[in-house]
Amino acid sequence: MVSVVIQQDSANPEPKKWLDLREDLGLYSGPHAADGTPTWTLHDPAAHRYFRLGWLEFECLQRWNMADADAIVMAIQHDTPLNADVTDIELFTQFLSFHQLTKPQGAETSNLLARKRKAAHPSFWTWLLHNYLFLRIPLLRPDGALKKALPWVSAFFNQRFGVFLLLLTCLAIFLVSEQWTQFSHSFATVFTPEGILTTALMLSLSKIIHELGHAFTAKHFGCRVPTMGIAFMMGFPMLWTDVTDAWRLPSRHQRLAIDAAGMIAELTLAVFATLLWTVLPDGAVRSGVYMLASTAWLITLAVNLNPFMRFDGYYLFSDYLDIANLQDRSFALARWRLRESLFDFQLPPPEVFAKHRHRLLIAYAYGTWIYRLMLFAGIAWAVYHFFFKALGLFLFAVEIGWFIVRPIVKEMQVWRELITLYKTQVRPRLTWLIPLLAIALLFIPWQTHLLLSGLLSAETEFTLYSPQSCIAHSPLKCSAFWLKKAIVFKRNKY
Repeated sequence: MVSVVIQQDSANPEPKKWLDLREDLGLYSGPHAADGTPTWTLHDPAAHRYFRLGWLEFECLQRWNMADADAIVMAIQHDTPLNADVTDIELFTQFLSFHQLTKPQGAETSNLLARKRKAAHPSFWTWLLHNYLFLRIPLLRPDGALKKALPWVSAFFNQRFGVFLLLLTCLAIFLVSEQWTQFSHSFATVFTPEGILTTALMLSLSKIIHELGHAFTAKHFGCRVPTMGIAFMMGFPMLWTDVTDAWRLPSRHQRLAIDAAGMIAELTLAVFATLLWTVLPDGAVRSGVYMLASTAWLITLAVNLNPFMRFDGYYLFSDYLDIANLQDRSFALARWRLRESLFDFQLPPPEVFAKHRHRLLIAYAYGTWIYRLMLFAGIAWAVYHFFFKALGLFLFAVEIGWFIVRPIVKEMQVWRELITLYKTQVRPRLTWLIPLLAIALLFIPWQTHLLLSGLLSAETEFTLYSPQSCIAHSPLKCSAFWLKKAIVFKRNKY
């Protein structure tokens, strides 16, 4: 049984109370860190969260039943080469308490949990603001069905199938090259009404295969797949699978396999579709498999390989670097670098990485910020044009204000607080030119002409009176008469 220290008020000294950790927590071996030290993974099943623990934290947990910080420090120093002190124990205690990994005891802990529960349930308008762009709905609990069906797909997880797929890919490329003219010109059918419908159906099929690839691969490595469902991004539906349980795997390569399984499954489907296209006769079936062979997998790779969005590409990049919470940690590092470049506060970095990884994370953070700026600006433009003008203008303002202006204003508030706290003298720096130029670019009129709607009318108008009635003549002769009159007055100025 593991316990945690809570400091008491110095004005009323009492014996330190130790809070027991919850019995439902799990501890698993993790992959080795970048410096070669072992790691462990702490699982909170109630919140379905995983925490990466280092060697020092693991040794603390092993000796926590000593119920004394000094005794734990002495035992760690005696039994391991680690150099621990009481401050490390206190910081670890705060970590356990903050993430609610201990049993609640006393009024103070209950009040803390109540405040966190209230903060976790925002108002309706705040919830709507965060979810109208992306809403996730769970539909299935497939873990039992996946376990039963796993023997039927086990052949896809051996090396022989990989070699077989590579040979099929080479064969498909060769056969398509023999019919390349017909294959490339068939792309025009995608933009017909029938082609759009077929493309939508084929994309749906490929996305189902994509999610099953993630699910079966996770199940193959012994992970639990609790939920599958549908998400709406700007009203566009997409499937999703919960494979969070992959964090308990000790092998980084296994997590990479789960991350890439969806795209590999779609590429496999595209290879078989390409082979079918080369042998099928013209018709609806051949058009359908052409969509899979030409567009479905291409669109999937373009979206899922993007590391700036939290899709497969992001988790591949995160697991490749073995850095959990990649975006949050890189953002913190980039904000620190930005503040030091602008004001030179001389604060320590939030985390210490190797030099090349330090630069990579900062570059990734800046790239993500630029990508998000363009993405949210594009979404704002889209909602302005797709909704009626009053609602479109409101949503445009919400997008720009909440997702672009608000983070900038919050960061500037932090600058102000740090300048006041450290009494930093603000002096002009060369790096100030970068944000000033970025702001100046917003006011440059990049478009040299304006497109405005207008009404074209004649400068002079005449009222014509017929010298004779057209009723007595045939309609054809009457039309010829007025055509001659119209030619006469064609010289009006416009």
